[in-house]
Amino acid sequence: MGDRSLINRMGFNNHGAQALAHRLAAARRTERGQRAVIGVNIGKSKITALEDAAEDYRFSAGLLAPYASYLAINVSSPNTPGSRDLQSVEMLRPILEAVVDESRGAARRLRREVPVLVKIAPDLHDADVTAVARLAAEVGLAGVIATNTTISRPAERAPTAPRSRGSAQAASPARRWPAAPSRSSDCSAPSWGRRPW
Repeated sequence: MGDRSLINRMGFNNHGAQALAHRLAAARRTERGQRAVIGVNIGKSKITALEDAAEDYRFSAGLLAPYASYLAINVSSPNTPGSRDLQSVEMLRPILEAVVDESRGAARRLRREVPVLVKIAPDLHDADVTAVARLAAEVGLAGVIATNTTISRPAERAPTAPRSRGSAQAASPARRWPAAPSRSSDCSAPSWGRRPW
């Protein structure tokens, strides 16, 4: 703990989008659940091939958008095999488009926005961060969540703990992010309509 950081080996373990949809539906039927801001973090199933990722994200978004205050597209899970390969613009574009399409469909039915954000890794090169930010603006995302946990293990870290697999979450940022293109219209608060979520 001398580094003020944690090792994360948890991955993306869960019972799937259908189970979560049932739990969220039950929660949203309560007074407290109707007031709650619930961000839904969706990711590719471990068994889904990379070329099928967009449809996997679409499926989850379609099930979960009706209950979400916002959707977070997680393409940066450090403990999910292949997840970080989805951060390239070529792989990411169809995923973002699929989730935005489901979000807009839910917004029409619910008469409220379901903002979509993308969650990226701190290990991306500056040019890749800028490319993802530009793509997010082009596709119409509400924003970028920066960042997930890192896979880097700097040598200057305290040697008290044995080196092991997993990702690190530092208490303070390890690097400064470059300036990314911004659109002020993407920064406005969502219009919730009659429902507070």
